[in-house]
Amino acid sequence: QLRLELPAPSAEQVREWLGRFEKETGLTFGVSLPKLAEGLKGVSFAELTEFCLDVKRRLVLAGPSPNARGIVPKLLSQWKARSAVRR
Repeated sequence: QLRLELPAPSAEQVREWLGRFEKETGLTFGVSLPKLAEGLKGVSFAELTEFCLDVKRRLVLAGPSPNARGIVPKLLSQWKARSAVRR
């Protein structure tokens, strides 16, 4: 088994990835992409995928009128705490 350490995506790459996710899924994060990208600074593309799928899952479970502005900041703070523990 081979494990490679790759550099984390840049803030611009994260913003671009998040924008593409919004466009492809039709979901919105409810916060500005630059602010969200700053909050996800240092995560890998795999972790970024996990975060977006977590947001999508929570928005779907929230019902027909999900409030992304309430969901995304909470989830982002959880992710920040999780990455702080990892470091």
